[in-house]
Amino acid sequence: MLHIIWSIIVGAIVGWIAELTLGARLGFWKCALLGIAGSIIGGLIARLLSKPAPGSAFHPAGFIMSRSCCSISGSSSRRRPHNLKTSNFTSDAEVAALVEAFETGTIPASEFTHVAHIAVALSYLEDLAPNQARERMRERIRAFAVHHGAGNLYHETLTTFWMRLLEHVAQTYDVDLPLCQRINLIVARWGTSAPVQAHYTRELIASKAARENWIPPDRLPLPF
Repeated sequence: MLHIIWSIIVGAIVGWIAELTLGARLGFWKCALLGIAGSIIGGLIARLLSKPAPGSAFHPAGFIMSRSCCSISGSSSRRRPHNLKTSNFTSDAEVAALVEAFETGTIPASEFTHVAHIAVALSYLEDLAPNQARERMRERIRAFAVHHGAGNLYHETLTTFWMRLLEHVAQTYDVDLPLCQRINLIVARWGTSAPVQAHYTRELIASKAARENWIPPDRLPLPF
């Protein structure tokens, strides 16, 4: 009985760690239950094949099995969604799927293009107040960068610039159309580096100061 109690304790701890570190995103209780199940089953099977050391309350195989279950669940939950679109949207559901993939880190960093950035930003601006949308974008990009090990992905000046520009555009650009259609139209007009180049020199945008903090334009001032 004691070894089962220890299996439950160890499995719950492993599940909790998996939720924090492996990005399983199943919630604490589901991860804990997976860890406990793996710990108990692994321990019982291992005891049939190889007796633990005398006096041992827990078989090491239970820990291994527990961690394996959580790792597999984490890998499965991070799999790229099928038919995920990052441009040319035909429905708001496709936009929502992109936002979810971005927030859960299931879209590879290489596929999260400038157009995808714009789509997510406009989705946030659709649902949140401008300051909240800007803060959410800031937090999510940083989390996305950490998740994918892309330390230089976040750029404060560019993020703030685009959020301010898109806020201005979204308020006046075909507001009666569905979100997906407005995104396509805004991307067609604004989805290049031209707006940034019109307001900033390359040297300023490439600077460490601009990456870490908001720096006003050194060419044309923002009209919004």
